[in-house]
Amino acid sequence: MLDVEPHGSDETTARQLLRTLVVSDPAQADAAWDALVELCAQLAVDRSGADRQHLQTNLLSRGISLQTVFDVRRDLERLDAATNAALDSLDPGLLTIPGPHAEIELHRQSIDEVIARALAESVLLVGDPGIGKTVALHHLARQARGLGVNVVFRSVGSTAATSLGGLRNELGLDYELIDILAEWTPGTGKLLIIDSLDAARSEPQADLWRRLIDLASSRLPDWPVVAAVRTWDLRHSPRLQAQFPGPSSTLGDLLDDELLQLAAAWPELATLIHSAPEHVRRLLRNPFNLRLAADLFLAGTSPKELSGVRSQLELLDRYWAHRMAEGGGGLARQALVARGCEAALHNRALTVGIADLLRGDASSGDVSEALLPRSVLAEASALPGLPSVPAVRFAHHVLFDYAVATTFAAGGEEFAERLHADPDLVLFARPSVDMHLERLWGAGPGEFWDTAVRIASDEGLPRLATVALAEVAARGPRRSRILSHC
Repeated sequence: MLDVEPHGSDETTARQLLRTLVVSDPAQADAAWDALVELCAQLAVDRSGADRQHLQTNLLSRGISLQTVFDVRRDLERLDAATNAALDSLDPGLLTIPGPHAEIELHRQSIDEVIARALAESVLLVGDPGIGKTVALHHLARQARGLGVNVVFRSVGSTAATSLGGLRNELGLDYELIDILAEWTPGTGKLLIIDSLDAARSEPQADLWRRLIDLASSRLPDWPVVAAVRTWDLRHSPRLQAQFPGPSSTLGDLLDDELLQLAAAWPELATLIHSAPEHVRRLLRNPFNLRLAADLFLAGTSPKELSGVRSQLELLDRYWAHRMAEGGGGLARQALVARGCEAALHNRALTVGIADLLRGDASSGDVSEALLPRSVLAEASALPGLPSVPAVRFAHHVLFDYAVATTFAAGGEEFAERLHADPDLVLFARPSVDMHLERLWGAGPGEFWDTAVRIASDEGLPRLATVALAEVAARGPRRSRILSHC
């Protein structure tokens, strides 16, 4: 039994402990004691109890500053605002297919299945580029919030930090993210969502997110982690495989039932898809590719031309020419995009500051503005309440990869020399390197193999360069066989 009656020995001790160990201002110790006594009396009447978080919240709500616990309310508000900004920044075009009269929204049962599993456990969402992983995670976040779950959503591609301290500063937090999550209201549902792990294009940045996942797994048992990554990146990341040892949740191509929704809304495009060669039908089951094809179809590209597309790279070539050259001024737009790509490569970032993009050329501002409605560039979202530098990003990571690939010299020798001069370029721009090698293969296996010999014999390049060569070399003959039967 404790003697906490007025002037009792234990009351005196409790007040002293509050004064020295709990409240920041010793003068608030008596107010803190009175608040706790009042709360306990109410709990006795209600026949209920309170945990540490409840006691902390009660004292903080009365304006009593605490020294021995985290006052994380401001940080929680900032994380919530950051999540809102991330969810609001989703390009609406990713949710729909361009149509002749209005945007066409496809309901995907496969995304519903992904969400059902992600609401129950930690899981890694895997799929090819453009398959809809980001859309699935946005749907997951909004559905979880609707169920009363506390959600923290971060997109790796929109984050520049390379350390936990840097992440704290970038988000404008007073405490480390892991410590804040640990203090979140006990007993409530929680979910940490990390989109586009493959957008961590440098080792320090990749290590930040791997470490965050490790800490969440070890210290935050009530915070399931749902992350998304490209299939290729998971295949080449033993650590990521170890962090998510269970079966991944794979998001695949559009199903027949999902394509039927398109047929009902736009019969002409559906007819094109069903009458096209098998390799084209397979290509257009990817939602990103389907959006590109739909956009080209609306712009007047004939069904015969679209049916002649042999790969995603060729589809991107046609889309890029349409978006960059349409309406005149194409050279200026291409020059601006090339400048932005070089800035991204130099800074090792997927976003580019407007200052880097313009480089003192104010007239380029109109060109950059013109690229926004063309679905090439998009404004990089800023975190609410924090100072920001105006920046842009590519409307999709695949478009970024393609744009960077267009800046590489056409010749294999010049390309090999560039990789030799900047070996880490293979790590940052691996998908772009892959696209360029595929273009070399398409120009003729001889050019590709000459380049392959130069790259493979360069001991200064990372192993990833040789892996890229091997994969393109393996795909080339297989694609040729498929095309020969169409």
